[in-house]
Amino acid sequence: MQRLSIRHRIFVGTMAVILGFVVVTSFVMDRLVERFLDRELSSVLARGEAAYHRFAAIRGGLLGEKARSMAQVPQLRALLNTPEIDEESFAFTADSMKEVAGAPLLVFGDARGNLLYHSLDRGEYGASLLERPGVAAVLVGRPYTGFWSDGDAFYLVSAAAATIEGEVLGFVCLGYPVDEEAAADLRHITGHDVTVLHDGAVLTASWEDELPPSLAAGSSLSPLIEQELNGARENVRLEIENLEILATAVRLDDETVLVLSRPLNDVVRPFAAAKHNITLLGLGFALLALLACERLAKRIGRPIQALSRAADDLAHGDLAAKVEPTGEDEIGDLGRHFNDMARRIEALVAETNEKARAAQAASEAKSLFLATMSHEIRTPLNGVLGFNELLLETDLTDEQREFVTTAKRSGEDLLSIINDILDFSKIEAGKLEFEEVEFSLRTLLDHAFEPLQPVIRNKEIELHLDVAPAVPDRCLGAVSRLRQILQNYASNAVKFTMRGGIRVRAEVVAKDSDGFLLRVAVTDTGIGISAEDQERLFHPFSQVDGTTTRRFGGTGLGLAITRNLAELMGGTCGVESEPGAGSTFWFTARVKRVPDAAQPAPALPSRSDATGDCERRDKRILVAEDHPINRRMVSLILKKAGWEHAFAEDGEEALARLAEDSFDLVLMDCQMPNMDGFEATRRIRADEEGTGKHLPIVALTANTMRGDREACLEAGMDDFVGKPFKREELLAAVDRFLGAGSLTDAGPPPSS
Repeated sequence: MQRLSIRHRIFVGTMAVILGFVVVTSFVMDRLVERFLDRELSSVLARGEAAYHRFAAIRGGLLGEKARSMAQVPQLRALLNTPEIDEESFAFTADSMKEVAGAPLLVFGDARGNLLYHSLDRGEYGASLLERPGVAAVLVGRPYTGFWSDGDAFYLVSAAAATIEGEVLGFVCLGYPVDEEAAADLRHITGHDVTVLHDGAVLTASWEDELPPSLAAGSSLSPLIEQELNGARENVRLEIENLEILATAVRLDDETVLVLSRPLNDVVRPFAAAKHNITLLGLGFALLALLACERLAKRIGRPIQALSRAADDLAHGDLAAKVEPTGEDEIGDLGRHFNDMARRIEALVAETNEKARAAQAASEAKSLFLATMSHEIRTPLNGVLGFNELLLETDLTDEQREFVTTAKRSGEDLLSIINDILDFSKIEAGKLEFEEVEFSLRTLLDHAFEPLQPVIRNKEIELHLDVAPAVPDRCLGAVSRLRQILQNYASNAVKFTMRGGIRVRAEVVAKDSDGFLLRVAVTDTGIGISAEDQERLFHPFSQVDGTTTRRFGGTGLGLAITRNLAELMGGTCGVESEPGAGSTFWFTARVKRVPDAAQPAPALPSRSDATGDCERRDKRILVAEDHPINRRMVSLILKKAGWEHAFAEDGEEALARLAEDSFDLVLMDCQMPNMDGFEATRRIRADEEGTGKHLPIVALTANTMRGDREACLEAGMDDFVGKPFKREELLAAVDRFLGAGSLTDAGPPPSS
């Protein structure tokens, strides 16, 4: 026998209860049904009204957020901050922002409330907008969301002030029309018929059924209806053209009312007529129907309550939640399906957690791989660059000098590629370091192009460096990162310019009490870039020419790193270019003012005046280095400089040499067999405790990832020189500790 479905049981039981209930007393049921319908429809209207308020809050919030975002666009604020704004220039900027806004109504005004731009060309340029709702409030820094009447249209608007350092420069207003399309959206959202009244007249309406003629746009409602709506504190019944509706009024502003309504004709009247007929039927089934429904309710309600509790437990993280299925009907099936779902969710969560652990392990492995590869590549590269530098100081034929110079330049290019890859990895991990120091922008520009001067002279390119008078002579900022961006731009400009010139322009585009926003632009007369290629320039691993026949090399990381560096320094970057007409690469970055009391740091003594030959012969250096090529290179550098030195191939041998002999400085590699440089340093410092002695130790290592310098200093080392290093860097570190003056006066190590 086919089982009776729950749907059929509920239907039969409900019909029996209703039939018996109506038969018991027609008079009482008549009143109860009326009250029931009023209450239910009122509840529906209340939910519709709540839905509208949620929608209005979200829509208004999003619109307000968009208005505030557009008000803070740097180009807009810079233009608003320009005295005597040119109408045509402002209109050009506003038209470009209109596409971004995505709103039909876009209005810009100045700090006095005068019109600068109207997307619908309503109002003259310079006309006052102070009579518009909310404009006066926005001009004192308070955002506004409300309604505007613009011509024969009505808009939901949000306005926000454009400011710099708290000063209001003007305002931005975005708006969406309250029209038939908007009314249709509101009907869909609230689930009710929608009518918008403005000043007693119908502004727009959207009904599920045919709209009454009296509610056409522009028509006026009767005074009685308008009075009922305006004075209603609760839902009211209205009759419009013999159509009875239950309506509620939502006041949008002083003159505008949103009416949500539900028709009653098709619900109340047919149901009232049906009640009269139903009272004649089924009096004898009333008691039986009530008993059956009670039993059915228990059978259905209990398992559903259990299922609800289990679902709530599952939602709160109890993956072991389950129910005990009862019966072989739909409720039993639902319980079994719920248990299956809970088991699958538990398995999925376990799988997700496992993948998350694997991803974390992969990330850690990537960081370890990068650190290892950095060390393994920099160690032999230190020998390549160092010996080439030493070789250039010997007597060579012109051909030999050309070969050595080419090999040295290739090694430096390889080092630049390694640094780009490591910088990009640090940026991805959020571990890139910034150190703010005092610097001169004019000197920084000179130094950025100094290594490129031979190529510039060879190509006969004209170079112009232009620093605006408003740029301060001294600034405080991340000079190493600014130099990195400038050298990237400079290298690209020289690389892609065959003839003509390169102009560098530096200026201040904004300032406040803390500092300045600098803008530096590098303009060349090179090959130019198409608009399509410009979109890919600042993305990682992207190049304009990616073919195997490309003319110019590179990793495709330089400009991506530039973009990230500029953003981390509070600015941005971009390019303006046309094929065949050259390019302008620019960036902005925030720098701080130099305090008035700040004095330039005294220069460290150079090798030429810090240490005499006699003094060098009195000092001995121990070099702890396991790599034979690097030992040979360091030996040649120290020997040429006149320093006495000895070697140890690991930490254990270094400790043994120090125990046997006296040394004035240790150059300590970090990664060595048997005992590394960190452990050796810690033991040296432990032996010094209580003696008052302090042997200077300088880390000489290829570990240059984030935290490596701090690890060296924490282990007790006094300074840090990263491989590959130049001869001057190594000798400068030696002079800092063995130069003129006592060893204890060396001071803190400089930034690397």
